[in-house]
Amino acid sequence: MEANIYVVLTFIGIWMLYVFPLYQGVEELSEQKRVLQKFSAGREKYPQVSPWWWLLPPLKISKEKQRGIKVLKDNFSDEEDVRALFHFFNKTTGWFYIAIAGLLNGIAATAELAAILPFKVPLWGQLGVDLLIIAIGMLHARYRVSRRREQRLVDQLVRKKAQ
Repeated sequence: MEANIYVVLTFIGIWMLYVFPLYQGVEELSEQKRVLQKFSAGREKYPQVSPWWWLLPPLKISKEKQRGIKVLKDNFSDEEDVRALFHFFNKTTGWFYIAIAGLLNGIAATAELAAILPFKVPLWGQLGVDLLIIAIGMLHARYRVSRRREQRLVDQLVRKKAQ
């Protein structure tokens, strides 16, 4: 029984090691995008990268990096500014690699959890749980960095201060 509790705790902890680094990576990428938007606003030659690429996070990162490099080449002449933005790229990439490691460990943790259940969980059921947690992680990250959430929090603070 005690071992089963540890398997459940491991399942939760490992999946948190996917969700929260993913959120941190999205947060870093959002900050990077805000900086780049200042230099690419209203310019057709820097089209936004589709959010659908989040279904394949490494490709999303790669496409955002390619776009960022193009903006940097066209708009920056100061070497220190370029280095600072490359530092952003590297931090974002690092967080996504950690999230991918958490994802892979999470898939294994789901299989371990399924093995201790008193009933047989088919492979498609395990994959369904994995996909659900992956989707929740992506939605959580997108929500946490959304302008709508930010505005709601600002509005709450302004209302509290006015009272």
